[in-house]
Formats: sequence, structure tokens, C-alpha cells
Amino acid sequence: MDELVWLEVRKLPEKRQIDIVNQIDWNVPLLEETNGWIECISGVSILHGIPLYFKFEYLNQEDDIPIFVDFEVIKIDTYLDYVLDKKIFQNEHTRDKKDRHPDTT
Repeated sequence: MDELVWLEVRKLPEKRQIDIVNQIDWNVPLLEETNGWIECISGVSILHGIPLYFKFEYLNQEDDIPIFVDFEVIKIDTYLDYVLDKKIFQNEHTRDKKDRHPDTT
């Protein structure tokens, strides 16, 4: 993650930070390769019933680790646009309860 992106995430309360970082960890293996193009992916962090919608811009080159280059808190309407485009992080609120982490067997 780019240092400036991390500084933006660090502005959030600690529990939100942890939730978002966990979502990144879960979803990195699922990110599509961008091969030179910056893509966006959105997510939602729900703590105590209160949602926070966010998006990351990332670059994911073949045979390399993804680099997150921008982070932004967004409105629900923007998040729903990402849902329609199927560009959202999977998390406990958006995936099937029977799904498992892609790195586990």
C-alpha cells in the first residue's frame, strides 16, 4: 500500500482501520490484473450497525503484488454503482457465509 494511502486510512478510527485492512487481506488474491491500468474497487465497513463506504484505486501487474494508490470515503450511491459493476470487496456482509478465504483449503 502506498504510504499516502495508508495515511488516509489511518485517519479513521482504529477498528475501521483493522476492518479495512482485513478486507484487503481477504481480497488481494481476488483482484483482477490491471496490466498498466488503474482500477477501482469499493467496500463497506460496518461497525456497530453503522456503514462506512470506501473505495481504493489500485494497480495489479502480472506476477507482482497489488499497489493501492488512492483511498477515499464515498457515499452510498457511489458504492451501489460499484456493486452493479461487481467491483466490491468481499467481506462477511457481502459473501456467502459458507465461502472460505481463497488461501485456505
